[in-house]
Amino acid sequence: MSSLWAHSPAPGRTQWHSLAEHLRSTAELARRFTVSFGGGDVAYWLGALHDVGKASCAWQDKLAAVAPTGGPVGIDHKSLGTRAAYDRGLGGFAGAIFGHHGGLIDTPKACFRSCGCRRRSRRGGDR
Repeated sequence: MSSLWAHSPAPGRTQWHSLAEHLRSTAELARRFTVSFGGGDVAYWLGALHDVGKASCAWQDKLAAVAPTGGPVGIDHKSLGTRAAYDRGLGGFAGAIFGHHGGLIDTPKACFRSCGCRRRSRRGGDR
């Protein structure tokens, strides 16, 4: 099996960044940043799972194709990690993985506009 990559070389460089190393180092860094307030274990697993979707064949193939230009891969890689985190009991924290590139969608607005639900406005009335 060939190696899995997280990032192609920066311009003027030749070294690729392995996916396994990226996930490990991100997990450890996240743990160090959050251990002081009791978030170390959750942060570790969020870091370890945040880019697991990059292991897909489609993502790896596209990374190789765009590497010479430095262009974006443009294939979702965050949904798999979000699902894995949620399935492993990280609950709402799993959303941090989904939002790690580009932020989160405004789900209350998305839901209420599309499903016909009603919610109270800030002025106290229903909308």
